[in-house]
Amino acid sequence: MPRGFTDREKEMIKQKLYEKGMEFLKSYGVRKTNVEDITQAVGISKGSFYLFFNSKEEFFYELIEISHDALAKEAKRILLSEGPLENKIRLILKQYICSQEALGFLVSAEEIQYILRKLPAEKLEHHLAQDNDVFKDLLQAAGISLDKVNSHVVENLTKLIFLAQMNTNILDKSAIDETCDIIIEALIKYVMR
Repeated sequence: MPRGFTDREKEMIKQKLYEKGMEFLKSYGVRKTNVEDITQAVGISKGSFYLFFNSKEEFFYELIEISHDALAKEAKRILLSEGPLENKIRLILKQYICSQEALGFLVSAEEIQYILRKLPAEKLEHHLAQDNDVFKDLLQAAGISLDKVNSHVVENLTKLIFLAQMNTNILDKSAIDETCDIIIEALIKYVMR
């Protein structure tokens, strides 16, 4: 039975798990990474991993949530900064959704589906509800009236860009950047009307 950890140790271990988990995610993906790889890299037993997470899939889901939250925070910071709104929206979408560092380049559509299938239904429902709250908050931070713009449309257009990045295997790679640009300009036109 794994020994108990102090609250400080738990916090430090969890942070190390996230760091190593992201490294393994980038290098091997979700399915090719096992709990033992991560725990060995962190220096804890496999059993100790389960003191922090119920499953490998829940662990990777939390990593995705952390990335998602950081993106929302950075997007809000950009929206609250000085400058034309169109340029700020374009920057957010190009830098954080269309870039090679975006999560869509790290995790394939199949791996996202794999994680989601393994999650308890209530976690997925919570995430989807939280997603729209994030988009409402971002629109309001940009000074866009929710009476004028449907936050679900903005959310869907943003997710279309993300899905395009995740599914490059079924799209013409030579046209992905231009395709994303067209969707971005359509989104900008919609929110600026």
